[in-house]
Amino acid sequence: MAEVTTIFLPSYLMQLLPLLLLLVTRSDAIPIDNGVEGEPEIECGPTSVTVNFNTRNPFEGYLFAIILCAKQWRNHIFLKDNFV
Repeated sequence: MAEVTTIFLPSYLMQLLPLLLLLVTRSDAIPIDNGVEGEPEIECGPTSVTVNFNTRNPFEGYLFAIILCAKQWRNHIFLKDNFV
């Protein structure tokens, strides 16, 4: 299961997480022969959000998300060396 974690996310943004995930999944991206199997598991901590998910094929690479914070767009890059 791949694990992605970011920190320093204000609590009010964690309430908007489902909308954020919907917007991220609807955005244009380079097509890759892979997909998410099952439902992602989302865990909200006091200063972090963890998203766990299974992919159909092994995945190696980067995950990107854009979060609206304090009326400014900030790009967050989630890195993990080995998703396999």
